[in-house]
Amino acid sequence: MVAKTRLSLLLAAGTALAVAAPLLTTPAFADPALVGVTFTTTDGARQFKVTKVDGTTALSSFSFGSDMTQPFRTTVADTNRMVNSSGYQVNATMTNLYLKTANGYDYTTFIPASAMSLQYGSNPLAGTATLPVKPKVVLSGAAGALGTCADSSTAGLLGLLAPLGGVLDLLGLNLLSPTLKSVCTQLFNVAGTPINTVLPLVDQVLSGVPLGLGELPFALSGAQQGGTFDNPSFQGPIASLDPAKNATAATSKRIMGGAPLVGGTLDPSALLTKLTSTLQGVLTGPTTGLPIVGSTVKLALTQAESALSSTLPGLTSALAGLTSGQQLGLLSKLTATLQSVVPLDLSTVTGSYDAFPILAAAPSVSKAGTYEGTMVVDFFES
Repeated sequence: MVAKTRLSLLLAAGTALAVAAPLLTTPAFADPALVGVTFTTTDGARQFKVTKVDGTTALSSFSFGSDMTQPFRTTVADTNRMVNSSGYQVNATMTNLYLKTANGYDYTTFIPASAMSLQYGSNPLAGTATLPVKPKVVLSGAAGALGTCADSSTAGLLGLLAPLGGVLDLLGLNLLSPTLKSVCTQLFNVAGTPINTVLPLVDQVLSGVPLGLGELPFALSGAQQGGTFDNPSFQGPIASLDPAKNATAATSKRIMGGAPLVGGTLDPSALLTKLTSTLQGVLTGPTTGLPIVGSTVKLALTQAESALSSTLPGLTSALAGLTSGQQLGLLSKLTATLQSVVPLDLSTVTGSYDAFPILAAAPSVSKAGTYEGTMVVDFFES
């Protein structure tokens, strides 16, 4: 993808930089389709655009002030893009600026590309992203964690007048209601079994965990500070007609690059830590409305029972006959712990990654007139 911007420089006779009118302007793109190009793949969409600093106004004009600098913005936007997608690069090259004549351009009189450079402020890169994350909770307890009807605490929770004497207390069991008899029998059956089951909280998927610059799924780099465009580009409608054009590679300046953290060689720990801490806050926050089960995570009763049903179906079935308070009392003896987010838990990302270059000019010419050329901004996946 290539965005091309035509540049114009107007110099009054006998002046170099000190003129009242803007010295350098960039009219509309020669081809508006080059401003922003979107392509869609099976794993979401990625869009690239060059705009004014506001991020919305297409770069239809580009005027220097008296300081001969002009900021602009490049944006790479992902929508439902796989987090292990390819990285990308945004680079800029510059043509010479040629003296405009009544019949075209004087290609022997020009401001060299080396009079132009890219600079950056103190915050040259920015980015935001959101990821859908499905938290996973481990519901666990040591053998006997739920207790039995022979324990005074469990017996009291179930409303028994006194703890049973043990599994051989057949008289005590037979005096119980069918529901309590079933619960006491199942509690004894699982008393020697440690409980450890993983529950994906399907209904607790977080569709938008906000991420800051240091936590993005694509590590941003670039903002190559300083340095001029020593070798000119000969792309664009003006420079391509220069009789003196050559095959020397144009000087390219890296505006921004994005390297994937998931599936790549970079360390994703900052991203994963952020996601885990955000999930922890949501699952234990005061506004979640989920009953407390265990020490670290709020978990709905139905979710806890669903987690147990695959490993302890008999107990789960028996508990269903108790009141919700009795069920919560028993299950609160277990510990619900949020699993740390790992790369395999991530799927897609929606994000915007921005760079804020400043085009600077230091022209010096002997002939007054308007000088025009092209800035070329290239985007490609890597």
